[in-house]
Amino acid sequence: MYLLGSLANTSLAQPSQFVNPCSEASKAAMKCLDQNDYDKSLCGSYFAAVRQCRKIWSDERKREKREASMLW
Repeated sequence: MYLLGSLANTSLAQPSQFVNPCSEASKAAMKCLDQNDYDKSLCGSYFAAVRQCRKIWSDERKREKREASMLW
């Protein structure tokens, strides 16, 4: 287990399929909030992008699970 933890910090580590691909969009939304005194109404386009990204990611994971279950 320790070996896996130490590999995560090196370039040898393989990216996990569960890494959030929407993290950059989320960071941008939070940055917008920081810059606009947490007025969410000024950052609607950022949050819409996060929602859309999460939906696409969720749909992709569901599709992959369906395909994997068909192999059994």
